[in-house]
Amino acid sequence: MSYESEEYYSVYKQTIRKARKQHKCDACQLPINAGDFYAYVVCVAEGELETHKRCGACQTTYLHLMKLCRSAPD
Repeated sequence: MSYESEEYYSVYKQTIRKARKQHKCDACQLPINAGDFYAYVVCVAEGELETHKRCGACQTTYLHLMKLCRSAPD
């Protein structure tokens, strides 16, 4: 998974799901166990579809960083 600060998504959809089976977090590579909640992200950038799964801890970190970025002066 890559990120570039100038990249804008033409589609970005994030949902919170409850795992029915084990998955792997795309950010930290740790398991997302059955019964755990996780973020499922679908995005399209430059015509390329990407999907990502983030465990609860990584999702919390992601939201915190996004909040900091939005409140930072330019």
